[in-house]
Amino acid sequence: MTGEFDPLCPLEDAIEVFEDLTCKKEMWVIEDQFHPLWNIPNLGKLDCHHYTVDWLQRVLFSKNYNEGVSNGRIAYVENHGDGPFGDCEWKPTVGPNQSYF
Repeated sequence: MTGEFDPLCPLEDAIEVFEDLTCKKEMWVIEDQFHPLWNIPNLGKLDCHHYTVDWLQRVLFSKNYNEGVSNGRIAYVENHGDGPFGDCEWKPTVGPNQSYF
């Protein structure tokens, strides 16, 4: 999970690390957010930690390895969209060594 305009971990860096991972992975890009991901309007005013722990629980403790996780999915969670579990799949518009903004 990353803020779209995170100055401490720019989106292009987060995407590069995500693409290098060889394990189960899913990335949520939170529209119009920066580094602190607390009280997020896009996520029902919850912090990112609630969703991160839920995802880890599904990955680590599921009896079926593929249950509940869309491996390799990148979601762009819009401010007024239907959240991270809706139709929000996103293909990054930047690659390695390219600046997002």
